[in-house]
Parts: sequence; structure tokens; C-alpha cells
Amino acid sequence: MITYSRTTLNSELSRVETNDCSVIALANAFDISYDESHEICKTQLYRKNRKGVLTYHLIDFLDKCQINGKKATEIKYEPVQVQRTIRQMRNYWYTEEKITISETLELYTKRGNKYSRMTVGSFIKQNDKGTYIINVKGHVFVVKDSVVFGNFEDYSSLKKRVISAYKIESI
Repeated sequence: MITYSRTTLNSELSRVETNDCSVIALANAFDISYDESHEICKTQLYRKNRKGVLTYHLIDFLDKCQINGKKATEIKYEPVQVQRTIRQMRNYWYTEEKITISETLELYTKRGNKYSRMTVGSFIKQNDKGTYIINVKGHVFVVKDSVVFGNFEDYSSLKKRVISAYKIESI
């Protein structure tokens, strides 16, 4: 069962910050304080006050970081080549012409013999134990043992597609 836990951060800095989802995610994932996480984001992820972290800085950092005796490893399945058909759009109108697009999926859900991109809800169902950092478009949050840590919108939007996911493990 998927639940939500309100993130309680006892920090004066957290009350004035905005766009700090990466700071909150690192604090919850690695069990460090908000202030420590804020300093890491500022020095190593080039985060400015009240501004977000660029996704590629976060991904590069997570690939090589070790914080508080823990490390992050990226979750990827064996790549699968899928094809999907979309209708072509011209001048803001869909035409009857269809285009077949071929793409490679590394995070996917398999239903029968069909593959689809993984959503937050299906990721949590498949990975119900452990601590994970989940990256969706323009946002990042933490899931610990099927409990979502972050903003309330993270819990209520389980149909967002997962771009990348990292498992937090002890060294």
C-alpha cells in the first residue's frame, strides 16, 4: 500500500526556501539534516538559493556520491526496443497519417507481451522495500518502504512517468 509522509524538517532555512525538492530528497534519502543537504546542493550541485537543481547535475552527483555511509545506484532493466504509432500533427490539426517511432526503454512495466514506460505507481508496486530517489520530469522525491517523502503532489500523482530511479544502499 502506498502512503504519504509529510516531510518535517526542523530548519529555519527550509521555511524560506522554494524549489528545494532536491534538497529535501537528499536529506530524506541519506538521513542527513536539511542544512547539510542544502550545503551539498549549493557546493556540489551548483544550486542557487530559491532555485532548483538541474537534472543532469543531480544524476552526475548521484552516480558517484557517498554520504553518511550510503551510496546511490541507478536502477535499469535490460533495454527493450519498442515501437509505437502516433498520429502526425500539421498546423495544429491531426492528420490521418501515422508515424511509427522506435525507442529503447530502460525502466518499463511488462503486461503480457507489451512493454510500457514505468509510472511512479508501478515503480512503487514493484519496489516496495528499500529507499529510492525517483526523478520525474522537473522534480525529484524519495520513496522509503512504499512511503512517499516530499510534497503532497508526489503522492497524488502516481501516473507520472519515471525518468530515472536510484536505490540507496549502505556501503
